[in-house]
Amino acid sequence: MSNLNIIKIDKIYTIDEVLNFYTPLKERKDYDGFLVKMNSQRYQLFKYKGCTCVKCGRVGTHFRLQRHFENKVYHFGLYSDDEIEMTKDHCIPRKHGGSDTIDNYQVMCSECNFEKDHLLTYDDLMRGSFKSSEYNLD
Repeated sequence: MSNLNIIKIDKIYTIDEVLNFYTPLKERKDYDGFLVKMNSQRYQLFKYKGCTCVKCGRVGTHFRLQRHFENKVYHFGLYSDDEIEMTKDHCIPRKHGGSDTIDNYQVMCSECNFEKDHLLTYDDLMRGSFKSSEYNLD
């Protein structure tokens, strides 16, 4: 899956180069002339829960500096060796009452996240008919 609305810088950054500078404070760090906000909940998730997709086991191995086409502010995207972006997924989606807290976040690759978004329904959540091991929703 590729997002055509993303502009990426070619340089690759290691996990440590990015996550060692995570802070809950509103601070920006200079990376090669780009000021990057370092208090992202995604960085917090990757730092404290790891970089592995809970569904398929794909591992985020490096970061790329990127920005959305219409936005001038850069941020880091975490990617696997096969260049699939890793995401911050809500275990219980916001549209079904899930919170924006680290306890409700899990790491998923963008392919598994897309699949989950299209398969998991509100009724599945309420009945508990989803496979918790498949999506780590215990």
